[in-house]
Amino acid sequence: MREEGDPRMGDAVGDLISRARAGDGEAFRELTEPYRRELHVRCYRMLGSFQDAEDVLQDTLLAA
Repeated sequence: MREEGDPRMGDAVGDLISRARAGDGEAFRELTEPYRRELHVRCYRMLGSFQDAEDVLQDTLLAA
């Protein structure tokens, strides 16, 4: 896992991570949004139900 000071990580991403860790919901959304559809599809494939997949995805993002 890359740490905030890792030179391979862009400053913008590092800032988003810091803000998300501090409780900034918008920063967390910006970090997770690019992966939301892929995660939803994976959950759907495992569960076979669109609604169940959405529920599990929501629970997962809340836990994160």
